[in-house]
Parts: sequence; structure tokens; C-alpha cells
Amino acid sequence: MNSFPLPLCQDHRKIQVVLFHRFADVGYNATKQMYYYGFKMHVVTDTQELILNYELTTASIHDVKNALEVIENCPCSLVIDDVGYVSKKLQHIFAQMLWTPYRSNMRLAKQRNSQ
Repeated sequence: MNSFPLPLCQDHRKIQVVLFHRFADVGYNATKQMYYYGFKMHVVTDTQELILNYELTTASIHDVKNALEVIENCPCSLVIDDVGYVSKKLQHIFAQMLWTPYRSNMRLAKQRNSQ
């Protein structure tokens, strides 16, 4: 499971754009360290990269807030997600189904990532 941005315009136009103004908004892409105007796509794929489930949200929605909807109807028994989905609530609800590798500076990272 992962998410990625779907920008609708160039960075310098994000303030004045009116396209999808009721649905899209400004979000932050931590990988590129930049703000963008558009949507965010949350996707669950299998090992052959076949899409099993997806959700399209506004750009400002955090990954954790939408994870329940993406995983809920997923036909798989184990979901590996990125660090953006680390949450005590999600770990409690999907204890047997969700596995998140921890960052190297997180507590108990060596034990968790050795799995």
C-alpha cells in the first residue's frame, strides 16, 4: 500500500487555479519537499503490481486517515505499507494484516524490520 500525488497544475499556479476548486486542494509531497495542488491516490497492489484497491482523496488528507477505506475491501491477507501509515490505531485494528517497516531511528526498528 502506498500513496502518491496527482498534481493538476504547475507549482507557481497553485494559488490562482480554479480547476476542481471544490474537490482538490493544496498538499505537501515530502519526497520532493514541495507543495502541490491536486489530489492524492492511495493504492494497494499485489506482488505483480496488479491494483487490488484504490482511493482518490484531496491532497491534504494524511495517509493514515484514508488507510481504513483502502484496506477494508482488499482481498489480501497481508498488506505491507510504507512509513506514512504508521499509527497505533491502525496497528491495533489490523494487527494480523498490516505490517510496516520502521525507520532506522525508531524504537525497536531492528527487531521489527528483521521480519
